[in-house]
Amino acid sequence: MLDEYCELIETQGYNYLEQIEQSLQDLVANDAGGEKTNAVRTRLVKEIQKNPDNQIFSDLLVWLFVQKKDFESALIQCKAIDKRMGENGRRVLELARVAVSNEQFETARKAYQYVIDKGPGEMYFQARKELSVALYRKLVSAVSYTPAELEELRSLLVKTHYELGGGEAAAPVAIRLAHLMAFYVNKPDSALAILQPYTEPGAGLPLRLLNEVKLEIADIQLLQGEIWEATLTYSQVEKSMKNDTLGQEAKFRNAKLAYYKGEFDWAKAQLDVLKAATSKLIANDALELSLLIADNTVYDTTGEGLRMFARADLLLYQNKPALALETLDSLARGLPETTLADDILYRKANIAIRQGRYTDAIGFLEQLLTAYRTDILADNALFLLAGLYEKQLKEPTKAMDLYKELLTDFPGSLYVVEARKRFRMLRGDTVQ
Repeated sequence: MLDEYCELIETQGYNYLEQIEQSLQDLVANDAGGEKTNAVRTRLVKEIQKNPDNQIFSDLLVWLFVQKKDFESALIQCKAIDKRMGENGRRVLELARVAVSNEQFETARKAYQYVIDKGPGEMYFQARKELSVALYRKLVSAVSYTPAELEELRSLLVKTHYELGGGEAAAPVAIRLAHLMAFYVNKPDSALAILQPYTEPGAGLPLRLLNEVKLEIADIQLLQGEIWEATLTYSQVEKSMKNDTLGQEAKFRNAKLAYYKGEFDWAKAQLDVLKAATSKLIANDALELSLLIADNTVYDTTGEGLRMFARADLLLYQNKPALALETLDSLARGLPETTLADDILYRKANIAIRQGRYTDAIGFLEQLLTAYRTDILADNALFLLAGLYEKQLKEPTKAMDLYKELLTDFPGSLYVVEARKRFRMLRGDTVQ
């Protein structure tokens, strides 16, 4: 079989490459021991040595490494091709993007850095911007990170922002830098100072980008406890972008702010409108918060329990997990029969994960799944538990079992698509 494939490549060039890749993909997927895959790799290396000018064998070897999620080997091969073919980092940049989509952030970082180290040129600024996005995505999705990782990202964003020199190209970088400074470095005033110039008339931003800046400003104002200023800024964005998903996002955040304040009737009215939002994510978030309000104001007409719970949510948003936990504990003690019992367990699990108390988090989630498996948060808890085993505890087999349980027991869950994706990644499938 390999002889036939190699002969086809030599005589037909790229004409049959797609069919060959499809056949090899089936082989790799069913090669549990790896013997056949190793044989293909060995043969491709020999063909590259024998036919160094035939680029297809090198391309196929990179493809094989990516299928096996061996991104380090793929990077070595891509760098060799880049130097031999004088591609100015194009192929390495493409590999970096695939690595990011597969959450192989360290290999992606090396790939981007390789392109950046070539110096200013066609790919330089693109690689720098994409590296900042990749590291930002890694940090904001992580439960824990080191001060060195935080400083690396801050430094990269500052340098990239400076090099872009302001204006439309720099604004997205400014938004990420401001978010980092406010929510991770605890310097909200510095964050607002970064964003303010982009709101000036002379900044020249397109309307949508200007409102993205304003949305981040509103988030930071809420972080600082400037409730009135935040709701005013959210309202400005909603009015300016009323026919855009950005306007719907601003409307949702304003409704959530009202929920934080205990204005449940007004918040629910806005959320019920957003259930029909064009953005599925916004519609789902609106539905979830609307149900939380509805379910917990039927019997507790005073709203006392939900008001305490909303206060805990605001404290969590403002990076005050210890105070949030105190509030939740007070709620559980003061209202032992509260309909918020499952919600309290879920929030406490999230706080425990944020604080690195993974055993406690597992306990809260398993308690929720045992006592409230037919309630609305069961699939949320199962998805969070699977993610905990996957990312923090590094137990992929257990994580796969939990993702499979979610897919089987909760087929209508909003998490089905992401659970299936994560299950496939853990199984070894490659996400392009």
